[in-house]
Amino acid sequence: MNIENELDKLKRISRQEVPAGMDNRIRTAVDALRYNVVPVQWKWGFAAAAAVLLALNVAVLMRQAGNKGSKGVTEMVQGMQLSSSNELYHE
Repeated sequence: MNIENELDKLKRISRQEVPAGMDNRIRTAVDALRYNVVPVQWKWGFAAAAAVLLALNVAVLMRQAGNKGSKGVTEMVQGMQLSSSNELYHE
């Protein structure tokens, strides 16, 4: 394809008149999007919720670190009647 022929097709497009007030409507829509920010209360609420969630996670991890041994795993293996040996075929 010849690029010059394709560009010549664009010259055949006629100019159209812009409706009155179109410019103002576009600027108003753009300005409305520009000033659409999150309120400060929402930001503080999100920060507080994240802090509470982080504190809960740390508390749970500290509690788990305080429990020494694998008592919970052993109870679960016995409760589900699983085999604790490494034999695959019970030979």
